[in-house]
Amino acid sequence: MNNVSKIVSISRDKQKPGSNLLIIVLLSVVVIAGIGWLLYYFLPDHMVNYFKTTGWKYFTIGAFAELANGTIGMAYGITTATALLSMGVTPVSTSSVVHISEIFTGAVNGIMHFRFKNVNKVMFKKLLYPAIGGAVVGSILLFMLSKATQIVKTVVSVYILILGIVILYNALRNKLPKRKIKIIGIVGFLTAMFDAIGCGGFGTTASTTLIAGGRNVLRTLGAVSAAKFFVAAASSVTLVILAHNVDGTLLLMLVTGGLVVSPIGPYLAKHLPKKALMITLAIAVIIVSLKQLFF
Repeated sequence: MNNVSKIVSISRDKQKPGSNLLIIVLLSVVVIAGIGWLLYYFLPDHMVNYFKTTGWKYFTIGAFAELANGTIGMAYGITTATALLSMGVTPVSTSSVVHISEIFTGAVNGIMHFRFKNVNKVMFKKLLYPAIGGAVVGSILLFMLSKATQIVKTVVSVYILILGIVILYNALRNKLPKRKIKIIGIVGFLTAMFDAIGCGGFGTTASTTLIAGGRNVLRTLGAVSAAKFFVAAASSVTLVILAHNVDGTLLLMLVTGGLVVSPIGPYLAKHLPKKALMITLAIAVIIVSLKQLFF
């Protein structure tokens, strides 16, 4: 009888991840449908027209970027910033909107990573305060030297392209560097500063630097994702104080799109095999960096 109960218990455990993911996906679909219904029936006509013409694009950008961000710990800032800049939004406005939206999506994403025990808490603490400082410094530099944004983005893109190749090489060899990177605080400060100046990229640069330096993939993605909320808050407050200008409607669309899918990514990250996660992350980094450099 005990053997039978053990078999039943094991079969339930095996079914649990898939059933949980199905529930999360279904809830997300319901939330999206509910938001669509509210937008259509309760918002003023000019807001409904805005959503039909332009708003849905921002909503989709936010949803796609957050799904990638929650799963592989990166690409939210770079994806949204690239899309917004290509649509004619100024660098300062782009950075403001992206970082304010990351406060909301980052909070949910960080909580879910903690919930699934994906976070290296020691790394998180070492990243946190230097990253906040870097975000403030970078935001001030962006406001003062907005023309230098493209130069910074080019340098960062070359850097993460190299790291992406290193991660892919290590993943295919199924081997990590023997020496783990120790300068976590410096990595946090510099990557948060470049994130603010380049309108996004903290998750990409911090995660790839630490993983290429031998840190555990899942725990690093969790720690960086958890710190991202505080980096986004520091950048947002600084830019709002300096610029006094935020597009509220655009922000609403980005945040809503990101929030409805934010529980899915951390769950996927938890259950993906380590090698598959490293290869996915490396390919994503290489594609994003090449897009930044050549397209």
